[in-house]
Amino acid sequence: MLNRWKRLLALLASVAVLFSLCTAASAAPGGQAEPRELTAADYAAADAIFASLPSADGTNGGTAGAADTGALCDWLETADGVRPGTVSANGSCVTWQTDAGITCSYNPQLERISERAQEPAQTETLESIPALRGVQHGRDVYLFQPYYGLDSSFTRQYYEEGQRIAAKSEGTFYYYKTEAATVDAIADAVESGGVILFDSHGTTDYTGDNEDYTSKATTSYLCLQSGEGLTTEDYAGGHAVYGGSGINGMRYYEVDGTVIANHMDKPANGGLVWMAICLGMATDGLEGPLMDAGAGVVYGYSQSVTFIGDYCFEEEFFNKLLQGGTVAESIRTMKARYGNWDCSPAILGSDSSQTAASLEEAVRKHAAFPIVVSAEDAYPGHGKVDAVQEVSSVWSLLESFTATVTTDAPETAGTVVQKGMTVTAVPARGYYADGATVTPEGAAVVTQEGDLFRISSLRADCTITIHFSAKTPAVLHFAVPNGVMQADIQSYVGDAEPLPLPAGTPAADAQDYSFAGWSLQEQAEPIESMAYLRAGSELPVEQPKQTLYAVYRYFATPAGTTPAFHELTEAPEDWSGTYVLSAAGRALLCDGSVTGAALGSSEAAVPFADAGLAEEDGALRGVSAAVVVQIERAAGTEQYAIRLGGTSDAVYLACRSNSEQLNTAQDAGTSLSRWVISMEDGHMTIRSARYLSRTLQYDADAGCFRCYAKTKTPLTVYRGETSSLWYTTQPKMHDHQLVETGRREPTCTMSGWIDFRCTICGELRRQPLEPLGHEVVNGLCVRCGEVMQLPFRDVPEDAYYYDAVVWGLSHGVVNGTSETTFSPDLSCTRAQAVTFLWRAAGMPESSGNTAFADVPADSYYAAAVAWAAENNVTNGTGSGCFSPDAPCTRAQIVTFLWRAAGEPEPSGNTAFADVPADSYYAAAVAWAAENNVTNGTGSGCFSPDDLCTRAQIVTLLYRQLTKEI
Repeated sequence: MLNRWKRLLALLASVAVLFSLCTAASAAPGGQAEPRELTAADYAAADAIFASLPSADGTNGGTAGAADTGALCDWLETADGVRPGTVSANGSCVTWQTDAGITCSYNPQLERISERAQEPAQTETLESIPALRGVQHGRDVYLFQPYYGLDSSFTRQYYEEGQRIAAKSEGTFYYYKTEAATVDAIADAVESGGVILFDSHGTTDYTGDNEDYTSKATTSYLCLQSGEGLTTEDYAGGHAVYGGSGINGMRYYEVDGTVIANHMDKPANGGLVWMAICLGMATDGLEGPLMDAGAGVVYGYSQSVTFIGDYCFEEEFFNKLLQGGTVAESIRTMKARYGNWDCSPAILGSDSSQTAASLEEAVRKHAAFPIVVSAEDAYPGHGKVDAVQEVSSVWSLLESFTATVTTDAPETAGTVVQKGMTVTAVPARGYYADGATVTPEGAAVVTQEGDLFRISSLRADCTITIHFSAKTPAVLHFAVPNGVMQADIQSYVGDAEPLPLPAGTPAADAQDYSFAGWSLQEQAEPIESMAYLRAGSELPVEQPKQTLYAVYRYFATPAGTTPAFHELTEAPEDWSGTYVLSAAGRALLCDGSVTGAALGSSEAAVPFADAGLAEEDGALRGVSAAVVVQIERAAGTEQYAIRLGGTSDAVYLACRSNSEQLNTAQDAGTSLSRWVISMEDGHMTIRSARYLSRTLQYDADAGCFRCYAKTKTPLTVYRGETSSLWYTTQPKMHDHQLVETGRREPTCTMSGWIDFRCTICGELRRQPLEPLGHEVVNGLCVRCGEVMQLPFRDVPEDAYYYDAVVWGLSHGVVNGTSETTFSPDLSCTRAQAVTFLWRAAGMPESSGNTAFADVPADSYYAAAVAWAAENNVTNGTGSGCFSPDAPCTRAQIVTFLWRAAGEPEPSGNTAFADVPADSYYAAAVAWAAENNVTNGTGSGCFSPDDLCTRAQIVTLLYRQLTKEI
């Protein structure tokens, strides 16, 4: 019966890409870890960990079938010899790193599959057989069989095929088996070989359900029996993995293409790498680095390949190749005879249950599809290799020519580096690699992938000229709020720029804003979920000008208020909500900076004071998103998921094994990250839905929160208003609460203002008030009384009394005798004169009625005469009379003015000839003359007995009241 066991022995010893791995070597100058080659003692320590792995029955024996992946992870996290923080799971595979820097991988299926490998009845001795060496360079053939003689599945077929190829190509056949197949031997073979054959086991870094080894895989591995030459640097980042030992002395040192390329001392010779291994093309982890290192063609399989399928394919392929065919022609011949996948009817027959007759059936049964990568054939892409590939490679074995690489651009534009059949363009900043020209035309095929050029199909010696062109300048503009600064970045379209961390904090203070990242879209109104790019991540520049908006986040209720938190003492109907989990004055840290098993350490138990928290009468003040969890009910169940509330990522509390270890998970859909919540003895009890005996408690001695089966310190839980993280690109100021502190009213011509002060922040604000403007009626402003245009036609602008009339009308002292006349030459009565004077004084109130018999109480001048009598402005004309209708003389009006001014003493006597020194009006006239109230009537006279006209009296009043006296 045909042996059709899959070649997958290691079954994808999973290696999650561990960015935090560091080597155990001492630090070299400059702070870099110095790589070192691993020793037998280093691997012995790793084997000791494999030997102690817990099994399903709880014992330690390194046997297959651990209880679950979570239990294994928890055990490894506390195991001796395992570096803290390096344990990771990818599907059912678990990886960790030893103290010596060896990345190890465990998969329960590894042992079960390796047990199927049978020890050969006897070990054959196969020696290297040199063939005649011809003039062709790089036609040597290298075969690597790490497990020949250890696993009877591996036969002599490739040994015999290698000799046949070497004889035909006039090269030398080199053979490496078991521990002779080291990484350095493989690197040397890739450098100089024409054909390199890997006849071994292969794997990826992922194992899922239903024979899924590819969906989440990130790299592919070649399995070796020897770890000789591997260093701590090889194991960093998951490029090399140690899978421990199986039966028959088999070991599993797994390397991807990066490790092989790093061990090469010079570029490859453009040879053919034939990978007769499982899953070699499931990812680009093997072929990509080998092609970059100068390989001409890489052949491999998308899935686990059967031995019979691979043997059929390789025999037919090399039959055609050795007849002078190209790779494309050889692949077509191979598929024409045996089909497009390894379990085709042409290989297995139509009656086998493993036969796949259609493409759909082949994909469903995980058939292995042959895949070729060359200068003409790009890698189809992860997840796209389970398909029929049309191959175009014109690589052939039996000819060799030289390609010389140069550039027609100045060094300021860029340079080129040639490694065998691979050319790397190194453009200067602002330039890009813009194609290549082959001279003579048609002598070679050159394909470009970014800055990488691959040369193939050489038909003659030729020169390949790489061209450089200038990129389009671009600018990244960063929109930031007031108080934050970030300069523009000058770049080029097509480049990728690391995004910066802006300086400063927003002046806006409506919330406690913190920077989250950058968005290509503006988001004015806060939202609970938003896509953004973190500082440090790279942004492809796609346009000459791109604007990125600073994204800020804050913790608040939907209304934007700070949520209030109070100690929970009674069970709610639904536990969904926002909480702070605490105990003994410490809160669980939930900002995403501490995850995984570290969440169950003292690092994640933050003292209240350090978190800005203060407890007062059952209320918790100062709560931020860094210490809250969001509890959500799982639909259709009484179980809850508990998500860390301080991170935008989905991170949930998890109890991943039946141990006290608190952990995190990114999936809330399993019982490992579900919880049953109740109120017991006055405390909120959070119990693992998977391990019901374990509850989330605080250990005061260890200073951490964990899942304990025994009684520790119960949780003190504070429940808050519904709240979450909110995101916006436009932080806002708080709403000012303003109170008035002062004002100045505006006038017709002068502006005013109102002063305010914010009772929250103390900010002072002034609201300006525009001038009111004049409201003119009949030439007079009814607001301020200012005369805008005299309505009187009998008051010419050049009259000596013009300004006085304007003043008197503006201040309500005088009116016209009609709407259009003032009658300046009419004489004034005593009643009119006193009224003018009273109005000019502001119409003050008097204490009572006048005692003059001839002043009626209801007359227009009664209040004025009463005021004048009270203030000794007038004493009447005698006999208890005022004589209101008697004409007012110049002497009388000056006396009225003098008395109204308080009868000030003049500095001397009047110089007017017609003013007797003993007259009642002598002092008044002297005062008026001294203060330019009057200049007399001419010829040294005052004319005291002349009647006073309306023009004269308003002029006297104007002069007195508008000049400094």
